[in-house]
Amino acid sequence: MTYSLDDPIVAIATSHSNQALSIIRCSGKNSIALLASVFSSPDRLINAKGNTTHVGYIVEENKKIDQVVVCIYREPKSFTGEDSVEIIAHGSSYTTLSIYNLLIKKGFRVAERGEFSFRAFSNGKINLTQAEGIRLLSSAKTQLEAQLAISQVENKLFTLITDIKNRVLHLIAMLDVVLEYPED
Repeated sequence: MTYSLDDPIVAIATSHSNQALSIIRCSGKNSIALLASVFSSPDRLINAKGNTTHVGYIVEENKKIDQVVVCIYREPKSFTGEDSVEIIAHGSSYTTLSIYNLLIKKGFRVAERGEFSFRAFSNGKINLTQAEGIRLLSSAKTQLEAQLAISQVENKLFTLITDIKNRVLHLIAMLDVVLEYPED
């Protein structure tokens, strides 16, 4: 699988069934401007500070699709390290897919599985053990699985591995000194 780190991507982050709310996630270059082009108050999104929410409508050709809450995240302070947007919409399959398909028409590419985490890793926001923890957490079936995954997301495994690696390197250095300079 080849990922491009430049295109704006979109994915439905919640299940594909009727529910109270659904979340559509976008990230990448021009993602805020692309979403603004279908938002009822485009200037509000374009000029928005990071970590803010905005209520408005997703519109297509002057027809309102849904009233939504849009969360704006500015680089580098987003999960992926790039400009990102989350759309919280009413959760009907029709509404969710209508917004999703409109965003694809406007220039977003369908995100590959795990691509948001890949971008976070590529931009130095998470390490590989945290990325694996996210994958495990999203598929956890028991409390124990979830707790183990959370410990990976919290970087506990990486810290443990780093500590062990540093101890082994210290021992190798000590052995090297003893072997090279036995008289000292």
